[in-house]
Amino acid sequence: MTLRNGLIALLALSWCIGISIRADAVDSLVFLGVPTVKMSADHEGETREAVTGSDRNEFRVVIHKSDGTYRLTSRGGVELAYVGLQGMYHIFVHIGGFVKVLDASGKQAGIIPATYPDYVEVMHIQLGVLTYWGEAQSAISP
Repeated sequence: MTLRNGLIALLALSWCIGISIRADAVDSLVFLGVPTVKMSADHEGETREAVTGSDRNEFRVVIHKSDGTYRLTSRGGVELAYVGLQGMYHIFVHIGGFVKVLDASGKQAGIIPATYPDYVEVMHIQLGVLTYWGEAQSAISP
C-alpha cells in the first residue's frame, strides 16, 4: 500500500466514523407551530394583535430534541426542560418562559373546541410578558 492509498483509506475511515457519530446525534422535530395572535404586556398596559403574513413564519415556535436534550431552536437554541404531559398539555419550560402544547387527543375527543389554539408560548422580557397563541404545523412528538 502506498502512502497515498493509506491516506485515502484513513480519510475514508474518518469520514465513515464521522457519519456514524452524526447519525447518533440527529435532531428530531418535536413540535412546530405558527402563531395567530400576539400579546405583549408590561406595567404600562398591553397590546393584542393578529399575526399574519411573513410574521407567522418569523415568530413560529420550533422545538427539537437531540441526544435527549430539548431545544427551542426558534429562539436561539435555548435548552428546555420537558415537564411532561400535564392533563391535556405537553409543557416545556426554560429560564425565560414556557411553551404549552395541547395534546391532539383533546380536540379529537371533542373535549377541547376545534377553534381553541394548539399552543401558547410565553416569554418574560424584563418585567414584561410576550405571549403567542397559534396553530400546530406538526404533531407533538416528545
